[in-house]
Amino acid sequence: MHLFKHGCLPSVFNNLFTRLDNVHSYNTRQKTSQEYIVPRKRLATGQKSLAYIGVKVWESLGQNLKVQP
Repeated sequence: MHLFKHGCLPSVFNNLFTRLDNVHSYNTRQKTSQEYIVPRKRLATGQKSLAYIGVKVWESLGQNLKVQP
């Protein structure tokens, strides 16, 4: 997620994660606490995908870890 945030991944990953900024510009509670949208995955197999786990783990990290170079 760190590499994605800084644009260091190949272009095939560009549509894998969705930033909240790209959805709307309203200042909501979710926007102030999260950077990315957690995709809705109904089945357990979908919840094992990189798009789901990557966002869940990234959002669970502290802010001090997210800003490390």
